[in-house]
Amino acid sequence: MQIHAHPLDLHLQRPFTISRGSRTVAHNVLVEVEHDGIRGRGEGAPNSRYGQSQESALSALDAFRPSSGWTPYHLPELVDAFSTLAPDQEAARCALESALWDWIGQARRRPLCRLLAIDPHRLPPSSFTISIDEPAQLAERVREAADWPILKLKLAGGEGDWAAVEELRRWTDQPFRVDANEAWSEEEAAEKIPWLAAQGCELIEQPLPAGQLDATARLQERSPLPLVADEDAHGRETIADLATAYDAVNVKLSKVGGVREAVAMIHAAGEHGLDVMIGCFVESSLGIAAAAHLTPLARWADLDGAALLRDDPFSPAVVTPEGIHLPHEPGLGVRPRSI
Repeated sequence: MQIHAHPLDLHLQRPFTISRGSRTVAHNVLVEVEHDGIRGRGEGAPNSRYGQSQESALSALDAFRPSSGWTPYHLPELVDAFSTLAPDQEAARCALESALWDWIGQARRRPLCRLLAIDPHRLPPSSFTISIDEPAQLAERVREAADWPILKLKLAGGEGDWAAVEELRRWTDQPFRVDANEAWSEEEAAEKIPWLAAQGCELIEQPLPAGQLDATARLQERSPLPLVADEDAHGRETIADLATAYDAVNVKLSKVGGVREAVAMIHAAGEHGLDVMIGCFVESSLGIAAAAHLTPLARWADLDGAALLRDDPFSPAVVTPEGIHLPHEPGLGVRPRSI
């Protein structure tokens, strides 16, 4: 068995801005696992919010040496060994595990959802993200997204939030969600959330900075909208505490370290009465496909990452305005466009 790690730089159609900053390129990682003539591929999206970078992910993957005799079927042992080597490199772990699942699926001629005994027929629609921008540009983005059934509006706090929502409502009556990315104070959130509900907002992601569970719990008591943990949600061990302050969790494979941990989080969320959103970072259709196979287990999906790209290096497109299209091909079900 051979494991190869490569940089995967993804150029966005336009700058993507959230409360913490803006970027035009996503610096992700690609892992390829080769064994018995089969090549499995997986993607990870390192995030500086969690102390990761493309360089740190590649360094950890390059340093990983599987035990002699292990094959991709030793997936649990391989992933656990990598976690011991690089416990803080969840995005790299996600890429490795996704590549192993892709290999196993191809070897067994089964798509990932079938390997996990997930019924592929219940698929929630995905939202499409409108990032922070000036009103004129925001209006253009909203018009361009007219075919998407649900929009997600990034907000950064302050007076600009009111103007952004009003601009959105000038151009569409589509349902929308809001992601504050930790930008609000408790007082600001308490003022804005009822108004957003009146504007047709469906839910609020991470209104307060991570770690402020007591304040979030006070907010939840009077919120007319579901509050969804994102930056606060890191793994299954966080679920019990999150259930005291949130209504749902956003599970992102690169954030939590891969498919197995994501499934464990989903089941833990259900046990604690929390709804689930399957989310993503800016990723190609390779990373989106891995997450999409889990969407039948969730109430909501936010998997527009590949739709934000100038050029997606993998096909077919898994998420479009028409819905989530789980590939029928084995493994993750997508392949490089050059093949």
